[in-house]
Amino acid sequence: MEWLMIVFLVLIFAIATAFLLAIDAVSAVLARLVVSVAGRVRRGRSSVL
Repeated sequence: MEWLMIVFLVLIFAIATAFLLAIDAVSAVLARLVVSVAGRVRRGRSSVL
């Protein structure tokens, strides 16, 4: 029974780590996308003005 609990805890830890890494990757991609879109919008506005 004890080893089952250890396996369960390790599984939870692995899933949590993978989840955090996925969130980190997604947030980095989103930040890059927002920066590129903002740069494009700023360039477009400056050319119009």
